[in-house]
Amino acid sequence: MKLSDISKHEYGGGWEVTERAALDTEDVKSIEVTERDFEQSDGTTRTRVSMCFTMANGRSRYVPLSRDSELEVGDKVDPESVEVLTLERDGEEIYRVDGEVLRKKKKK
Repeated sequence: MKLSDISKHEYGGGWEVTERAALDTEDVKSIEVTERDFEQSDGTTRTRVSMCFTMANGRSRYVPLSRDSELEVGDKVDPESVEVLTLERDGEEIYRVDGEVLRKKKKK
């Protein structure tokens, strides 16, 4: 069953997908796969492979990649090819990206 075929789905770690939306591409200048340190709830940091969204206003936003992604650091991603997932657990919301692009290696 595809994740897009259902409205709610259990995501790893007890996170539940509560919303799927196309990326608002007019706000995004480019997307590149990078490594980034994220602070964990226990105060430690963890390096994760992430998508760096360079916004039209020049700011950057980072979203960790899922473990099943086949993308590598340095890969460029077409903003039209991703969806934004809203995940919820115990009243907390986080965002992730999804789309076939994550599972199909693209050439740089």
